[in-house]
This record gives sequence, C-alpha cells and structure tokens, in this order.
Amino acid sequence: MIRKKFFSILTTGIVSAVLLSFSACHKDKEPTPGDLAAQAAKAYYDELIAGHDDAFIKNTYFPYQIPDSYRAQLVTNIKMFMGQQKEEHQGVKKVDIISAKADTIRKTADVFLRLHYGDGTKEEIAVPMVLVKKRWMMK
Repeated sequence: MIRKKFFSILTTGIVSAVLLSFSACHKDKEPTPGDLAAQAAKAYYDELIAGHDDAFIKNTYFPYQIPDSYRAQLVTNIKMFMGQQKEEHQGVKKVDIISAKADTIRKTADVFLRLHYGDGTKEEIAVPMVLVKKRWMMK
C-alpha cells in the first residue's frame, strides 16, 4: 500500500515537472535589447549584400547632419569595399548573427556577425551599435 502510494506521488510529480518545463518552453520570450540590436545589424548588412549601399549608410548614426558630398564618399567607399570582396572572395553571400551584448544604460551594443563569402571563407566582424530614438543604428 505504501509502495503503491509512493509510486503514485512520484509519477504525479514527474508528470507535473515535465508539463511545467514543456509550458515554460512555449512562453513567448521578449527579445532582449541585444537581440534587437543584432537583428538590426544583420538587416543592415543584408541590405549591403543586396546592393543597397545608400540604405546601409542611412542606418549609420552620425551625431550631426553630414553633407551630401560626404554621404556620396561613404557610398563610394562601400562600393569599393564590396567590389574588393567580390574580387578577393567572390563576394559576400550571407551574414549570420553570432552574438550580441547590450549596455542598456549607455544605450549601446556590440554585435558579432559572421560574413560568408562566395569562395567558402568566413569572417567574423564586430558591429558597434547605438540606440537612437528607439532605433538601433550602426556607429
């Protein structure tokens, strides 16, 4: 009788623990500031890979308004960089998020991305980010 009751309690406890852990896995997790910064950085690099150089520059934070001539120089530099990557590595084909760490007090984050090149090589890069008016931008 005691043995039967013990196994009943044990079984009920195990089933309860499994159900609790299963329900905990399915709760919607709010993205962390680091997650949001990483998603933004990846999106910006996806724009760059797609050839939208100006969009990439527009997602870079400048604490002041930059002249159009400087913006044009930045776009030219990005085009040269992407051309060099195409020449040396058959271009950047894909970008993945490795990790991100945010400092919510300073409203900054360090995002680590992996660039996948056409020749099969990979490169890890750090992308410093800053939160400006609820929007993550590259520094």
